[in-house]
Amino acid sequence: MNSAVNKILTPIFNRCNRPQGLSPSLSMPISNSRFPTYHSASVEQRLQLHNNLEVIESAVPGFKLIFSSSGFDDIPLLKRIEVEDCKALLIYCGEAVINDEILHSIEQLNNLEINLPEWSGNTVSDISNSWLEGKTAFGCSASNFKKLADALKFVSWYFSQESALQQDMRTISVSLYSDSKRLESILTTVARILAPITPEAIQTEKPKAIMEYWGISKYPPSFRFKANVMIQTRRGDLDSNTAWPYLEVPPDGIITVSSRHFPDYILFIENKTTFERYSREIEDNGWIFYTNGFPSRRWQTLFKNIVELTPKETPVYHWGDLDEGGYRILSFMTNLLQRNIIPHMMLHVTKNKPSKYIDLQSLAKIIEHETTPAIKALHKEILQLMESTKEIPWVEQEALPIKPPQ
Repeated sequence: MNSAVNKILTPIFNRCNRPQGLSPSLSMPISNSRFPTYHSASVEQRLQLHNNLEVIESAVPGFKLIFSSSGFDDIPLLKRIEVEDCKALLIYCGEAVINDEILHSIEQLNNLEINLPEWSGNTVSDISNSWLEGKTAFGCSASNFKKLADALKFVSWYFSQESALQQDMRTISVSLYSDSKRLESILTTVARILAPITPEAIQTEKPKAIMEYWGISKYPPSFRFKANVMIQTRRGDLDSNTAWPYLEVPPDGIITVSSRHFPDYILFIENKTTFERYSREIEDNGWIFYTNGFPSRRWQTLFKNIVELTPKETPVYHWGDLDEGGYRILSFMTNLLQRNIIPHMMLHVTKNKPSKYIDLQSLAKIIEHETTPAIKALHKEILQLMESTKEIPWVEQEALPIKPPQ
């Protein structure tokens, strides 16, 4: 069909070709407000359009063109199009019947050999209902069935695993789809399915970061730390005190962590460069841990176990980025560890000309409901700054001097 015919028929298709089912018939007025291009067309253009529509009229039973009894320039004016058999019109014009496509996708969905976890609830029926209401499900329409099916297949596989051994993303992808890059291509859909059980603090992150939280990455990063602890691995014990500048161990290789000596403090560092520098430049009795941004679930368990090794009075610090993501991680770590996490160098006021600014209100909002003394003090400091300014210069962690907590 040419563009002029498309402009006439597309609204008709939209009226009759609905997700919940075809309209049995319809009558579409060709009004000036709905079809301005037709009414402003030249005589020659309108006559050509009429000829093209009359071809359809002769081929599709029940497709009728209704003209005004008289038109301007004595040229018939199309007044209305009536359709008695919408399916016949769609088939003739090569348009897929949306409801048929949806019902086929729903049938395929119900035939998937998957076992979704209990937290997912009525996921399959919810997807079906969304499609029949003309909505997407986890960002996928019925025509994206394969993408959604592969995402559900991953979720089913992931929550059926009993082994703590980590696998890289591409090995998992080959195993599930015989395609090393397929899982990477559907991360957004997987992240949306996992949203109900993903911490709110990380839901705004990119799909790659969300999947790293669930322990899925191109290759799981090793656990990096500088501390006087004993690591029981699958092949024996490691004394981390002899490692310099730090020890690096795959998290699935760690069975237990123990220590005969308590630290003066514990410091969690979000930024890798800062962790590297701190481990090399500071020699004291502190325990230093790299969080790899937002710590994955496996790392969270290790962090909790490590903090629980120390007396309650041991100060615990967190050094994160001065941005919304850094403050969300600070809030998350506080709730995860159930300790008075002390922010370390997470509010800087500088007169240097920055590349961007940080909105103070957005930072204050992230931590406004925290009740621990240290974060309440940080919140109060931000509110005091807001009395004189709405934003402060953004400072990269790499630009800051390496200083131990006081």
